[in-house]
Amino acid sequence: DIHTLTVELDKILDALQDVSTAVGMYHIQDSTPEARELAALGADACQRLNRAVIALSDKDRKKDALGYCQEVDGIETKADKVFKKAITRLFADEGNIWAAMKLKEFYFLLENVLDYCEDAAKTIEGILIENA
Repeated sequence: DIHTLTVELDKILDALQDVSTAVGMYHIQDSTPEARELAALGADACQRLNRAVIALSDKDRKKDALGYCQEVDGIETKADKVFKKAITRLFADEGNIWAAMKLKEFYFLLENVLDYCEDAAKTIEGILIENA
């Protein structure tokens, strides 16, 4: 399980790198409210996941670790709503299709970070249950 968690944490880092690369690759010059919100939610999820991993090593902090994991799940659920709203808004406007396609991919990459955080949080929950 620890190996699985390590692989999932690595996926988060790769996903963050993908977001960073996409900014330059797609020449994203302007931010949108949805992109900023997804990025903020990703940062929040990563912080809570970090706290959960730290708490995982202390048997007296199992409840804390579980709470952080549940917070990550809630953050990811909120991000799903923001993502759907962003995509809907993106294609509701009859603007530049190329810009819309780039932003759609960028939103997807931001959402990936959150999905991987949720996967890692579920693995931590599994570790806590197995070692209860």
